[in-house]
Amino acid sequence: MDTNQQNDQNLQQYDLIVVGGGMVGAAVACGVAPTGMKIAILEAADKEPVWNPQGVDPRVSALTEASRLFLESLNAWGDMIENRVTPYQQM
Repeated sequence: MDTNQQNDQNLQQYDLIVVGGGMVGAAVACGVAPTGMKIAILEAADKEPVWNPQGVDPRVSALTEASRLFLESLNAWGDMIENRVTPYQQM
């Protein structure tokens, strides 16, 4: 059996495969987890990102009220507020 066939068989053992382990992918996986589904997260990055509270990341993510409510339901919003979530006026 070649590697691709083995990978296909391994992935068939999951109910949901989330492509990307960033903010959205991780939130979706956390939101679905209580259903008992078997979830795999596929991430292309070589290593885990490191949170650097001293450095400034120029990226901006705009979240709707629905996103905030979803993140609150995951108990993630409070941590986000503590780690520099702020409104912005212009870009």
